Amino acid sequence: MTNEIEKDLFDKDGTHALVSFLVNEDQLELKIAPWSDLSKIKIFIFNNIKLKSVQPSNTDELPFDIIGIDSTKLDSCLMQFCIHCSECEYVFTGKWPVRVM
Repeated sequence: MTNEIEKDLFDKDGTHALVSFLVNEDQLELKIAPWSDLSKIKIFIFNNIKLKSVQPSNTDELPFDIIGIDSTKLDSCLMQFCIHCSECEYVFTGKWPVRVM
């Protein structure tokens, strides 16, 4: 079942791939694309992030299959997110993402 964060990020494009995960100080840029058309890249920015844990990948060959994305509200403006991929897992806190492309 699709949850709120997956609805916002995936829209109605089905299963997605993690194309890029870039952290710059307290900001995360997440690039994803539907497996049906990897050229349809969507870019989301998460602000005020703090990485909590990273399960690193054994490979650097992107894209990775996104198994699921979870979110938990921590307070009035911060969330905890977990991005589960076939090759890695990222857990971080931050604000709800903004789509920039």
